[in-house]
Amino acid sequence: MKKVRGKKRKLCMIEQRLIEATRVFPQTYYNELHVMKLPASQAFIEALRPKESASIARFLLNSATALLQQKPHDTYKIVVLLFPQQMWYSQIIVFEYGQAYDEFFTRQTQQGAGVRRKPHFQFLIATGSGGSLSKKMSK
Repeated sequence: MKKVRGKKRKLCMIEQRLIEATRVFPQTYYNELHVMKLPASQAFIEALRPKESASIARFLLNSATALLQQKPHDTYKIVVLLFPQQMWYSQIIVFEYGQAYDEFFTRQTQQGAGVRRKPHFQFLIATGSGGSLSKKMSK
């Protein structure tokens, strides 16, 4: 693996950009959801050591907590998708309505039977008004 130059500076920039992106609760939604991906290149994220990947996960959780404290009402759900093995795919998703949240995790086939997705990720759901995050694991 090639050495990454300016790693500390780039990690600080990721944190700054996530703070800036979550300073105001999102107002624009596409298909009733707002997606915030990591503001860095895939090559940089994949070259990180596990300790540095953990700091990125912490940045995402802190950003989701900030969004949770700004949440205007209970119809919004905030989800942090964490891919521990491939941090590049980690993201924060804000669902505008509960129906969009349900449809995201349960997909309908053409026959109408529900199919549970089985991805390899962990997701954290922000619920309540007290600023708490509840952890759920996908199977």
